[in-house]
Amino acid sequence: MNESYCISVDILGEWTGEYEGGGIATLNITKCDEKGTIEGVYGFTPATIGFTRQEGSYQVSGQLDFTTLEMNLVAGDWVKEAVYTGYAVNEKRGIKAILNINDSSIEGNGHRGLKFKVSK
Repeated sequence: MNESYCISVDILGEWTGEYEGGGIATLNITKCDEKGTIEGVYGFTPATIGFTRQEGSYQVSGQLDFTTLEMNLVAGDWVKEAVYTGYAVNEKRGIKAILNINDSSIEGNGHRGLKFKVSK
C-alpha cells in the first residue's frame, strides 16, 4: 500500500471522542506514510478536573497494518504532562487500536489502559 491509502481513508488530522470514565480523548494523526508509519499526539481531558484528575497529552508513533487496520503506537514525550499531587499516578501508554472504516472511528486502549473511541 502507499500514502494515498492513508489519505483515502482520511486518517490524517484530529479525531475526537470519549474514553472510559466519560473524559474527552483526542488523537491527532500528523503523519502516515506508504509503509504505514504513523506519528501524532494523543490527548485526554477528564470530565471533571481535580486533585487526582488532570488533562494531558503525549506524542505517539508506530505502525498501521494496512491488512488488519490495527494501529500499534508507542508512547513518546509528554506534550502536556498530567501532574497529580495525590496518590493517583498517570501512566502514558502505547496505543493499541483498530481503524474502523465503516463508521470512520478508531477504537482502542490509551492512557492508563483506558478504552477510547474517537471519530472525525
